[in-house]
Amino acid sequence: MAVVTSTVVQESLEEIEEKLRQTKKPREKERLQVLYWLKQENAPDITRLAKSLGKHRNTVQKWLTRYGEGGVEGMLEIKKSPGGVRVIPEWAEKALEKRLKEENHGFNSYGEVQQWLSETLGVDAEYHAVYQMTHYRLKAKLKVPRPQNHKQNTKKREAFKDNLADDIALANYYYHQINPNKPERPIRYFAQDESRFGLKTIIGRLITAFGVKPIGKWQWLFKAFWIYGAVEPATGELFFWQFSHVDTACYQQYLNEFSTAYPDSLNILQVDNGRFHCGKNLIVPENVILLFQPPYCPELNPIERLWEHIKKELKWSSFKNLEELRVKVEQLFADLTPEAIASITAFPFIIDALSALNPI
Repeated sequence: MAVVTSTVVQESLEEIEEKLRQTKKPREKERLQVLYWLKQENAPDITRLAKSLGKHRNTVQKWLTRYGEGGVEGMLEIKKSPGGVRVIPEWAEKALEKRLKEENHGFNSYGEVQQWLSETLGVDAEYHAVYQMTHYRLKAKLKVPRPQNHKQNTKKREAFKDNLADDIALANYYYHQINPNKPERPIRYFAQDESRFGLKTIIGRLITAFGVKPIGKWQWLFKAFWIYGAVEPATGELFFWQFSHVDTACYQQYLNEFSTAYPDSLNILQVDNGRFHCGKNLIVPENVILLFQPPYCPELNPIERLWEHIKKELKWSSFKNLEELRVKVEQLFADLTPEAIASITAFPFIIDALSALNPI
């Protein structure tokens, strides 16, 4: 049976047409279309209106009821479902979010997150709810952490970064005090270190389809050589030599070659506290100053990141002998442009310190 509506549309036909032109939402258009048809001289009944829109007549009647109570705005309002009751309270979610932002306190698993919520906040929740909240809402997932030595003194680490400009200026001052007859030289800042490259396969993660466990072929051989390298973060310039091992004699040779390569500048080398960097028989060339970073802080040295970049390209590679590996490593270094090296090694605290020394 046809149901005749008693709804009287207050807006003019022109007003309804204007609203139809302005709106781009399909849900609003179909509601306004009902008002447009009702404004016609021979308005159809609700059953015909519903059939034309592909809706149930009760749905159209509900729209018109809302129109009667709140006008066009009330009719167009899309009411959202309140949803289910939160299993994990909002305050607990915010506490977890704060905890996840602490770089020194991660979780080993989502199960550990579940345990932390229970033991620390007194919030008991199913694993599924914890996973959904942590992974999807808080966008937290398992990551490979940056290793940090447990012996590291964080205050000394931060002080090294904060005082770097003063340390460079002080090194330059004492150099000219000791060598008063030497002409002024431009200061160049290099980060220097050594890294081992061997035949033992470097392992890492591989991407495969869901449920497929990747297989990586590797070899367990301990033959290796060492690269002694120095990188200038400001320019991306790189100076490196190959050696069979690490000791004071090899380091002495490297420093001599480095000094010869950069004769016209005062070259400051940031180095770690390796024994051969400070051997009693080591003779540091007159145009080189060794600046020692705090102990157990390899992350302060930009060249460490360059080693990681090179070795990432060697992941899951196998080589028959050291010569084959040497060729590959030399190729990887040759492919690096100064711009690429600078983008990897230009640590902000170093660039800021150099800018403070040479303000524009």
